[in-house]
Amino acid sequence: MIFLRFIMVFLTILSFQPKGFGSAIEPYVSYHLQHHPEAALNYLKTLEKMDHPEGVFLLGCLYLQGGVVTPDIPKANFYFYKAGHLGYAPAFKALADSYLAGDGVKKDPMMALYYYERSAIRGYGPGQFNAGALLKEGQNVTSNQTQAFYWLNQAAHNPDLGDLRKDAANLRNEIKVNDPIKLQKGVRR
Repeated sequence: MIFLRFIMVFLTILSFQPKGFGSAIEPYVSYHLQHHPEAALNYLKTLEKMDHPEGVFLLGCLYLQGGVVTPDIPKANFYFYKAGHLGYAPAFKALADSYLAGDGVKKDPMMALYYYERSAIRGYGPGQFNAGALLKEGQNVTSNQTQAFYWLNQAAHNPDLGDLRKDAANLRNEIKVNDPIKLQKGVRR
């Protein structure tokens, strides 16, 4: 399950680049393709010292998966937290996934929602989708249909989501809210 989550997290970063930084993905993948995992680890540690958001995130992914390093999910979550605070939205989504599943942290759906929304606020489609779905279903969080509509609507219009936009629109269209003016204004907490 952790390996599958690593693959999902890694694939989500391919379409999202933080502004002001070059991509760390290309050299990282190159190192792995050349079977130099230690070089990749050293490269990511160098990026981490420079507070490169994507590099910090990828270092977290290495600790999530293991292989080059001993798997250490709490350390992975630390790097996700740091990368998120450096402005890398996929990192907050990955941290939210950890809180939702209880991976390396105490299971806490409210913290998961908090980090999904931090990711969503930065325009990250998977964060928008997950925040909306969590609020719509109210699974261990207080259901908020207006907020769910807002985030699912954002996801439905996010061009980076591809086919997931249709799923977001379908979930959004299932929501019945009594105050259409709130929906039009996109009320957020």
